[in-house]
Amino acid sequence: MQTSLVRAFLALHLMSIFLFALTMFSAILFRSVKRCPMWYSFCASWLMFSASFSLLAFAGQQFSLTQSKNLCIAQAGLVYAAPFLAGCASAALVIKLLSNILDTVSPNLTRPNRTSLVGTILGLAVPWGVWLGVLIGVLIFSVTKQGNVSLSPNATFCVVQSSPVPRLTSVFTIILAVVVLSLELVIATFLIRHRSLKDLLSQSKAVAVRVFLFTGVVLTAAVTGLAFAMTDRRGGAFDVLMAMTPFCTALIFGSQSDLWKGYVQWLPASCLAKRTHHEVAPSHQETISIRQGTIVIS
Repeated sequence: MQTSLVRAFLALHLMSIFLFALTMFSAILFRSVKRCPMWYSFCASWLMFSASFSLLAFAGQQFSLTQSKNLCIAQAGLVYAAPFLAGCASAALVIKLLSNILDTVSPNLTRPNRTSLVGTILGLAVPWGVWLGVLIGVLIFSVTKQGNVSLSPNATFCVVQSSPVPRLTSVFTIILAVVVLSLELVIATFLIRHRSLKDLLSQSKAVAVRVFLFTGVVLTAAVTGLAFAMTDRRGGAFDVLMAMTPFCTALIFGSQSDLWKGYVQWLPASCLAKRTHHEVAPSHQETISIRQGTIVIS
């Protein structure tokens, strides 16, 4: 066991949990922050992703010589279901972003409210429904093959040995990564093609930067999934690389200015006055909304 790598693995996941929880709390707390339901589902899915890999740590058994078999089975089920949840929720959010961009580019092509409602329901239900189905399936398989469930060779999380489950999960991760990357390419194409539009011009830089950064995260997930699909054993560094995925995602989506500006208003009046005094000129940064949260991933 490489204790330092295990600690790094856990630290990244625990920080991801905190950041996603803080991000969602901030969005709920401040009325000025507008986010769509799929954004909350996206954040919750990645929080669940990191929580699944941290289950042994929460139970205080990460560094124990032996782990509870039932706890290990539970973590194995959660770990293999987590990529399905995060991947589907990410795809749903990117589809929502693309849909909003299309609505802005062609405002005359309004869709019926019922169609929009159905899309929202599907965007929320499909990721969690797939997650629940995979979780139940893996748990049933693990209970019948308890001898195959154990702590991974890197001592990072519980796995199901000698089964097709890990490879199937990795293949699905790669497929979803390709889907998300393709959608992001379409989004980038639309932003470039319609950059002359006034509405898109004020948003293109901010959106393009976040899409570009998240593309890097998706590529990391694809490479990690490919490594897991093609090899039977990997070093602890691959587990740390995998843990970087939710952490970087939390930084990207938790750093939007409207989320933290609310906390600035809580500063004492003297601090706010000093901050205003030192401002040289009004900022010309991109805003976070076209018609209140249309283009931003919200």
